[in-house]
Amino acid sequence: MGFKAITINTAAEDAAHILAEDDAGLYSGLLGGDCVLNIGSKLAATIVSNNLVRLSDGLLVNGGHFGRIPYGEYEDVAVENGTTGYNRNDLIVARLSTSGGIDTFEIDIVKGTATSGTAADPALTTGNLWQEAALREMALFRVKIAGLSITAVEQMFSLEPSINDMVNASTTEHIVGKWINGKPLYEKTISCGVMPNATTKNVAHGIANMGICMIAAENSYMTDGTTYLPLPSVTVNTTFVTEVAVNATNITIMTAQNRSSYSGYVTLRYTKTTD
Repeated sequence: MGFKAITINTAAEDAAHILAEDDAGLYSGLLGGDCVLNIGSKLAATIVSNNLVRLSDGLLVNGGHFGRIPYGEYEDVAVENGTTGYNRNDLIVARLSTSGGIDTFEIDIVKGTATSGTAADPALTTGNLWQEAALREMALFRVKIAGLSITAVEQMFSLEPSINDMVNASTTEHIVGKWINGKPLYEKTISCGVMPNATTKNVAHGIANMGICMIAAENSYMTDGTTYLPLPSVTVNTTFVTEVAVNATNITIMTAQNRSSYSGYVTLRYTKTTD
């Protein structure tokens, strides 16, 4: 079969023509990959005991297929006992498998190999569902086990921003996309108050664990209520230059002339060292 029409009406007596893989192809193309959506508790993981990890509500996408833990519910994942003197990494996964046209979608755990040294993650099967693979496992969390204890549960999925997050400026930190290394890309707009008078001003941006950082010049400006100028502001006449620099703590604004009649906003996009 070649072309398949999807969004069409068919006779009531005809067989169903829209299948799960049709929707999955659409969502996979729109979202660009596996992810957890920015809604609810985002599958937040809690260590209940050394044999149990609990996932809270959230919505995930694996190969374009959606699965969720409804609000007010949770999913418990059993973890096998560790061994004294050994380390192990287990991976909590969202697993989609298909056989004979029937799909199974579940959250499970893949056990790693115990070692006296540094533990490695177990291998996962990440078949391409668009190409009709029968199995795809999406890593959600790494469960680190030292001896008999779970020492950490580490997030492994990407959080997909909403359309509002991507297009709306905010003074609250929010995710707007991904950087070229796959890490979440955050954005925050900071009110810098009155601009300096031919001097330097530092404004704390309040961003923790900043990784790489760039100034989103299209959303950064200063104004006196009538005239709007970009931040930073660079011209061939150095008298009118306003420089902006950022470090782990502050935004530094340097003006070459008196700009105290202006106030400004600087928008930053950045990654975090903790991701």
